[in-house]
Amino acid sequence: MDTLNIQEKVAKFVVVNRILSGKTQSHVAKATNRTFQQIQKYENCINKVSSDILLFVCKAFGYDMHYLLNGRPEQLLSKLKPRQIQKVKAKFQEIESRIEEERKHQAHYAKILPKLEAEMNYIVTYKDPK
Repeated sequence: MDTLNIQEKVAKFVVVNRILSGKTQSHVAKATNRTFQQIQKYENCINKVSSDILLFVCKAFGYDMHYLLNGRPEQLLSKLKPRQIQKVKAKFQEIESRIEEERKHQAHYAKILPKLEAEMNYIVTYKDPK
């Protein structure tokens, strides 16, 4: 499992567990000593969640990290109300779109990274067209 898969799974779990528990982003933020904007960024896959914050999130929801990393967020959808299911499914699609976009960025930069690293190490990569 690559880091983007983990980031996607964590974001989905944070969203669905927050909604299941009836908490707002502000409640989760207070429980984890973060700002609600930071929780929003975790849920939107804009920022990755560090392991220490992940532990705080698990504690806030009453889950252990094993459940978070080895479970499937989709399994929790059946516990939601119908209106909440639609909201969470839409959020899941948004998360998946962000991850797909990040995969495209990574693929693009993987091609040019060796040249950029060489230039940062002051290795001349310019070739005179003559």
